[in-house]
Amino acid sequence: MVRLYYFTAALMFCVLLGSQAFGSFVFSSSERGSTEIRWTRRVIRVAVSNSLSDTAPNIKKGSNVTEAVKRSLATWENELGVRFQVVSSDAANVSPTGNSGDGISLITAAPTAENLQIFGENAQHLPAMTRIFFDRRGRITEADIVLNPIFQFSTDGTFGTYDLESVLVHEIGHLLGLDHPPISAGVMSSQVARNGLYGVEQLSGRQLSFADVAQLRSIYGSTSRYEECCGEIRGKVTREERTANDDIIWLEDAETGRIAGSALVGDRGQFSVKGLSSGLYSIYLRTTGDDGSVTDEFIETIELATGESFSMDVAPQNTFASNTLEFLGAMGQMSNVPVQAEPGGSLLLQLAGRVEKRPFSIGSSSPYIMIENDPKADQSLSERLGVVSVEIRIDEETPAGHYSIFIRSSDGSRSYMPGAIVVSESRETSLLRNPQKN
Repeated sequence: MVRLYYFTAALMFCVLLGSQAFGSFVFSSSERGSTEIRWTRRVIRVAVSNSLSDTAPNIKKGSNVTEAVKRSLATWENELGVRFQVVSSDAANVSPTGNSGDGISLITAAPTAENLQIFGENAQHLPAMTRIFFDRRGRITEADIVLNPIFQFSTDGTFGTYDLESVLVHEIGHLLGLDHPPISAGVMSSQVARNGLYGVEQLSGRQLSFADVAQLRSIYGSTSRYEECCGEIRGKVTREERTANDDIIWLEDAETGRIAGSALVGDRGQFSVKGLSSGLYSIYLRTTGDDGSVTDEFIETIELATGESFSMDVAPQNTFASNTLEFLGAMGQMSNVPVQAEPGGSLLLQLAGRVEKRPFSIGSSSPYIMIENDPKADQSLSERLGVVSVEIRIDEETPAGHYSIFIRSSDGSRSYMPGAIVVSESRETSLLRNPQKN
């Protein structure tokens, strides 16, 4: 569960509210291991349970459930090039674990014991889950999505509910074989916020990010006849001692600063980020020490040609950051969920972490994110966590995507919050790009 901090000038305290972890998919049939799973059909049949309606006890009355389902499926169709064939069904329960399901890919919200069982001990924490069946070749044969009957959903941004469309977009990503990326920078993020976090409706999860599209293409390739795809950046991180800690490589579009993808570094130091379009990419490494300390390093910027597989060796400098960032927020609330912003807008951003050594400054790797003033120190959250606030402005021409914020110490070391700010595409731009959504 995500820790959400509320604070005022006089008092700061922690409550366990606001956002949850997304449940990953649960595998049935073959052991996945390192097998890449995917659909091979061009038409995927999806049955929508009659339990998924505004008469369900966990869905707000008056919610436009039918349109939310249609839009969430269309979001992936537009990038994937497959077609979802949607039918209604009286079925209520997901298929039980085993070698094979019932052959029906179901979306359900029925409050049954069978559906609750899929959540196990995480029933109090996960708003939805997906169970996938696939064969030994990694071909998906069935995928069932269940909304947790414990939580409330809506389509109008009602405070304290989860946005139904955002949750469905995420789970349909799992249905297609996508997993949570190590850097939260899109709809496949491992965290989901309820409406009202930071004082706004949490609707950014309705739109695929730059990184989401790359992750999808890494499995299915590009469906555009106008674009040859896809490139890959791979390599090996060389450390004196390999540990069990999860090191992370993340990429940013060097021209815009948008998060383009990320990957965990394997036990032997290997990594690979696939599904990339041609262009300039800035490469960053996050290493975690045995004591839990995190070090962020900029590695280099490379130019990736169309369809190129770029190989590199990375030797970490292990430069310890004098100041580090751990949480962010706005409107008096803090968590690790990205803060939403609009092109041409501005906001007062709060950042929390180990902020001890001055002077320091706050910056962004994107030319579209402007820092308007020097960081102002606020009251500490605890003996360990200090809080600073800074005014940021978003350029009117900012492309939709997730952007990073960093704290830079006087010794030059930096600590990043990758994907801390999410800039959403306006509805008008979305309709111009995909008029079929109108």
